[in-house]
Amino acid sequence: PSQRSGIELRAAHSKVVDAGLTRRHLEAFGSHLRAALADVGIEEPLTREIMAGIERVEGDVLGV
Repeated sequence: PSQRSGIELRAAHSKVVDAGLTRRHLEAFGSHLRAALADVGIEEPLTREIMAGIERVEGDVLGV
């Protein structure tokens, strides 16, 4: 994975954060994504890697 500063993610999500996007919304997204990955047969180790990547950028998305 490439290293990112978080600036792009913050800018890309700033309008929805201003409109009320919270950690709770991201948790719901993660839950749905995990279920979708399982539905299409993605193995758990890869799913954990994907989810860990999302968790790493959560602060950048929310601007915290």
